[in-house]
Amino acid sequence: MRVLWFMCVLSLVVFAKDMTPHLDKNEKLFKQTKLYKLKDFDFGWKVKSLSVFSFVKIYNENKKLNFKELQPIVKTKKVYTKDEKNYILYFANLMKDRKNYPIKIGYGPWGYRYYLVVFEDDSGKMFALENQTELKDMLGSINTPAELYLWILLKYYEKPYSYIWQKNIIRVRYSIWDIGKCYYSEYFKFYDTNGKFIKKKQLRTYHKKGCVEILE
Repeated sequence: MRVLWFMCVLSLVVFAKDMTPHLDKNEKLFKQTKLYKLKDFDFGWKVKSLSVFSFVKIYNENKKLNFKELQPIVKTKKVYTKDEKNYILYFANLMKDRKNYPIKIGYGPWGYRYYLVVFEDDSGKMFALENQTELKDMLGSINTPAELYLWILLKYYEKPYSYIWQKNIIRVRYSIWDIGKCYYSEYFKFYDTNGKFIKKKQLRTYHKKGCVEILE
């Protein structure tokens, strides 16, 4: 048993080393979303603060959410007042109960993962976005890494790795791996500054030979 465990750990270490992307000149990594500040965005609207949360709704589960169930993704406001928390919870429960709410993605066979985007305008009033069209209007042109990451996450439900601006085209690198099955895929996707997907270029895809598939 110890030998098998050692082989699994060794396989994962070797595989992780093989799948590290090599960045080109001037190519930069995206920051963790929680590190983005208000100054990292160039909004099309007047925005005083921005908060993006995710939460999971299991099929046929109708209980009300509590604030601790909201996972912060982007948070430009350090502290929320009690009233602000109540507003955010109200929006979260409202969106959760809308069958046609578009900013969500399948959560395995059990339910959906929702993304809630709440912003505060220059008067201090809070609003929640209801669709990707409002998200695009709020962001305006995609001209900062923070805007690019948020748009890709909430429009295409993908998590990009790095980026490089090429005049009016943005090249984004993706590094996708399943460490349990030792599968790896690396590719570029190209977008214009309106966030429209243009094309995809596959770089490498492989299943590591000799890797112990620990999930089988």
